[in-house]
Parts: sequence; structure tokens; C-alpha cells
Amino acid sequence: MSNYMDNKPPRDRRINRKRKHRSRHNLKLYGGVFILFAIIICSLLIFKHLNNNSKKAVATISTSSLASSKKNITEKEPTSNEKEINSKVDKNSENTKDHKKSNATNKDNAKNGTSSKTMDKNDYNVFADQAFHKDGQKVAFLTFDDGPTRNITPRILDTLKQYNVKATFFVLGQLAEQNRDLLKREFEEGHSIGNHSYTHDYKNIYRSVPSFMQEFNTANNIIENNIGNGFKTELFRFPGGSFEKRKNPFKEKLKSQGVRYIDWNVSSGDAAGQNVPVQNILSNIKSTSSGKNHIVILMHDASTKKTTADALPQIIEYLKSQGYEFKTLK
Repeated sequence: MSNYMDNKPPRDRRINRKRKHRSRHNLKLYGGVFILFAIIICSLLIFKHLNNNSKKAVATISTSSLASSKKNITEKEPTSNEKEINSKVDKNSENTKDHKKSNATNKDNAKNGTSSKTMDKNDYNVFADQAFHKDGQKVAFLTFDDGPTRNITPRILDTLKQYNVKATFFVLGQLAEQNRDLLKREFEEGHSIGNHSYTHDYKNIYRSVPSFMQEFNTANNIIENNIGNGFKTELFRFPGGSFEKRKNPFKEKLKSQGVRYIDWNVSSGDAAGQNVPVQNILSNIKSTSSGKNHIVILMHDASTKKTTADALPQIIEYLKSQGYEFKTLK
């Protein structure tokens, strides 16, 4: 018994052991709690960080979507009403510009002494070398050679004015010199003026290139000086047409001078005699224009072409009924 008691650890030692054991247990517990708390704190921080990034990403996506949506709205095909409104706005804007341009042009014309009517030609003037271009439209060019004359040209001008149609006059220098008032009237009423030589004398005109150019230049000077106001013409029609190969040197010379020339693809047949019947003239135009969209019609306002002037109203009415628009050459 005494040995047992002797071998038994003292009470204080047992108490210390228990305390040490309890202290270790507490340390483990506190350590576990601390670790758990640290894990929770870290988890919260990570979650917060991820949440913020997620919000930023959502905001970025939303902003991008909004911008894309705005772009789509902007680039969206306009409705028919919007198209109509835009068209009206564009048209009004264009009309305003044209109106300003027209006013400025009219002021310049008034300063230069040129009628405003003559400056509206751009709407129906076509370069001679483009007259036969295919564009799906029906266009008629009325052309009159061998004038101006006192008995025929005024009648033709009156008819053209009545129908509000413009034509192209290929004038002779000799007759333009004798009838300056008619030449000016042709120009002032909005018609186009072309050169048709000075004399119309084939032997003299086509004798040589220098002779040809003398005829051309003499007629051009008379036309340009009598009309005045800086008028220039670069349009020519060969007497008898330019169809023959022997006229190639003359054509090349005109081209080198920047002059355009043109023949015809529809004939009134009024050159067949002095007073070809009206019905014959009309029939010739109908037959030779059949199936053609762009037509350059050969007629004459020489002093012997009374029936041409008589037939002109019917010619205009027929061409209108066939859907032709009237234009001039330049």
C-alpha cells in the first residue's frame, strides 16, 4: 500500500498534467476556430472580388449591348414613311441649292445682258457625240438646216414656241448675216445654234481642207459676233451629211479643233422638192423613226420649205403621242 502510494504521482503534478492537457486542447480549439475564421474571411474577400468583377463584366456587356442596340437603331432600314420624309428633305435641300444657283446665274446673266431663258438649256441640251447613246429613253432632236429665212423661220419659231419645244438650227453664214434678228431670236428663245458652212456650195466647201475651214470659220465668226455675249458654237453639220469617205479629212480636222458634227437618222424628205406634200413629210418621219429611241430628224427652214412649216404641228403632236421627249444638240 505504501508502495502504491509512494509510486502515485503527487496531486499537484496531476493537476498540472490536467492543466497542460486542457491548455493543449484549448490551443487546438482556438487554432481551429482561427483557421476556420480565416477561411471564412478569405472566402468572403474572394467572393466580393469575384462579385465586383462580375458586376463590371455585366456593366461592360450592358454598355456594349446598348451601344450595339443604338447602332442597330441608327442603321436600321428606314420605313417607307421615313424614306418619303428623307426624300422630301433631300429634294427641298436640292431645290434650295438649285434656287440659289439659279438666282446667282440670273444675276450674272442680267449683268452680261443675257436672257435667263437662254440659260435654262442645260436641262435639254445633249452633246452631239452622245445623241445616239442607248439609255432606254425616247428622245427626239428636231433639226432645221439652211436658214434663217424671213418667210419660213419665223413660222417655225412660232410653232415651237406654241408647243414649248426646243430645236437645233444649223444656219448658213450668208443667211445669218442677212437675218441677224432671226438668228438672235432663235438663240433668245432657247434653241441651239450650229454651223452649216458659209455658202453651202459643195464645190467650194469640199475643194480642200483649207477651203473647208475657211467656210467653217467665216460662218462661225458671223454667228458668234451677231449673237454676242461671248456665245460660242462647237457644233457643225456637213452640207449633204458626212457619210462619204471623201469627207474623212474634213471630219478629222474638225475633231482636232474640238468641234462636234452630227448627221441624222430620220428624214422628213422635204429636200426631195420645193413643196413636198405635208402628208408625205409626216409619212417619211413615221416610217424612218419606227423602232428607234433616239432620233435626229432632218428638216429645213430654207425659203422654199413652206410645207415643212405647215407639217411641223402634226410632226410634234405625233412624236409626243409616241412618247418622245424633245431635246437639243450642242
